[in-house]
Amino acid sequence: FDGCLGPEVLQDQVMERCGLQRMLESVMEGYTSTVMACGQTGSGKTYTMCVEVGCDDGLIARSVKYLFSAIKLEADRDASKSYTMRASYYEIYNEQVNDLLRLESAPREIKWNVKSGYYVESLLLVECESVDDVFSVLSEGAKNRKMGTHNLNKDSSRSHCIMTLHVDSLCHMDAGPPVTKLGRILFVDLAGNERLKKSKSSGEMLKETGSINRSLFTLGKVISCLAEGKKGDVVPYRESMLTKLLMESLGGNSLALMIACISPAVTAVDETLSTLHYATCTKKIINVPTVN
Repeated sequence: FDGCLGPEVLQDQVMERCGLQRMLESVMEGYTSTVMACGQTGSGKTYTMCVEVGCDDGLIARSVKYLFSAIKLEADRDASKSYTMRASYYEIYNEQVNDLLRLESAPREIKWNVKSGYYVESLLLVECESVDDVFSVLSEGAKNRKMGTHNLNKDSSRSHCIMTLHVDSLCHMDAGPPVTKLGRILFVDLAGNERLKKSKSSGEMLKETGSINRSLFTLGKVISCLAEGKKGDVVPYRESMLTKLLMESLGGNSLALMIACISPAVTAVDETLSTLHYATCTKKIINVPTVN
């Protein structure tokens, strides 16, 4: 792996050692980037990605601050460039896509086109002119996502959540029409894999656990298939909502970072080995990033 970050590593060091700044600068140039946290329930995925507690901010909050700072510097340096940012936040819950910024709406449909691939139809995009605007989106989405409590985790994510920042840059050329580059970054906070005999889930949570485990199983199949890279193999993206929406991130034209979160507990050895196996497979996948 590119790094092993123990409990002594602070959140700002996580961002630096994962090379997130380079990915964010690429977004400003029109590339797609994806940051994904995976691992068993309770291993620290949501803490790494979403927590907002000042000096210990998670990667999303730190990335937002970095982007606005970098955009201001670039705009001051080159007056011919201007930037706009929009944000969306949705969850995949029991194989349905819910817009976390518009709860009264029905589950969103996933559509396909040749240009965009799979996308969520009619998703609310919020114009963001400041760090506080994005933080409001993050706070609203975090408040509305499905959470639960079981034997393994008192604050367990019951859905996969994806926050997307769209960063469009408009560059006025001396000759010819202006050029627009469409960059975006996806922050993917996956729900954790759970073993029923350990979590002792029941009722509605039992259904949630089954849906989570099935989608993570399909994600593992997709990663393994891409890692093997055999010509003629059909990659099973269509078997789950999650893998459809991560198609570009996993095997397309996106820059991608996987953060494998593992538990030091002896009782979690099997889950830890599974997480490290899929992280090893992910290292073998080669994407070809292109400017949008």
